[in-house]
Amino acid sequence: MKPIVALTVWQPWASLIAHGRKAVENRSWEPDARLRPGDLVAIHAGTKKDLAQWDAAIKIAGELTSRRRFEALDIDLYSAPYGAIVGVATLDEVRSTPRGDDPWFFGPFGWYLRDAVAFKAPIRCAGSQGLWRPDTATVERMRVEWCRATQRAEVAA
Repeated sequence: MKPIVALTVWQPWASLIAHGRKAVENRSWEPDARLRPGDLVAIHAGTKKDLAQWDAAIKIAGELTSRRRFEALDIDLYSAPYGAIVGVATLDEVRSTPRGDDPWFFGPFGWYLRDAVAFKAPIRCAGSQGLWRPDTATVERMRVEWCRATQRAEVAA
């Protein structure tokens, strides 16, 4: 099995991705060979608290008339998890142009994600810039949280 990689994303974007509300993560670079379409990526919420990011997310959500769905996540600047893996998603494709009129795409590269799973209990850990590999203990905790989030009876080996 291919080792999982993680990507650190600022809040509220990390939670929006984990909850399937934002299907694209914008980067200035394409992923390397550690992450290819079809691979699972852990979504790590960075430690930086930036009110401008929240304002931008709320503005876009309002324009999408999905602000109610955004607010239903019950996340805000102070209660959102920071410094933790908040979920996982599958990389669908990387594009230099948006899918249709996707308001979340800013480029230059859009990492389109699918099948997002938000963890009920975020996993505290240090993140890193770029793609990084969580340690073995964190990966095991991710497996447990994935099973809890998807209501699996057993933890996959």
